[in-house]
This record gives sequence, C-alpha cells and structure tokens, in this order.
Amino acid sequence: MGIGVLGWAVVGFARIGYDFFADDDAVHSVTAASATFGSFEQVGADMGPVVSAMGLGIQGGSVDGLSGRLGAVGAINSNGYQYGVGGELRW
Repeated sequence: MGIGVLGWAVVGFARIGYDFFADDDAVHSVTAASATFGSFEQVGADMGPVVSAMGLGIQGGSVDGLSGRLGAVGAINSNGYQYGVGGELRW
C-alpha cells in the first residue's frame, strides 16, 4: 500500500517590522524577588526595535491525510541576529 502524494510546494516569506516598546533599554530589565535567592535583576536579550525576517521552506501532503513541512528562518535585528529551523509532520 503506497502513499498517494498530492504535491510539494516551495514557500517563503519576508517581513520588516518596528517594535515601539522595544525601543527602550529599560524594558529589557526586570527585578525578580525570590525567597531563596533574594532580589536580583534579570536582563533580557535587547535585540532592538527593528527586525527584518525571512524564511524559506517546503510543504506538501498526501491523499491519505499525511502532511508535512520543513523550513529555515533568519532575522536581522537592530542589535543582533537570530536563526532557526523547524518542521512539522501531521497525520
């Protein structure tokens, strides 16, 4: 018994954004209080307000209800960059 393939498609996206709330260094610092460790400051990533993201992947499915996708994404921010890969298989 074989799997009837409906087809595969190349998919992609590009996005440019601006986060007004991330345009302040103070939003990346939080004071935490713990009964065990006391009070301390936790500093976030501070990637900055401007982000340019893009991704590329493939997706497809079969007539038997099996579908999947696999892709990679990257982002260039004001203060750094991020990248990752991901996938999903459904039945």
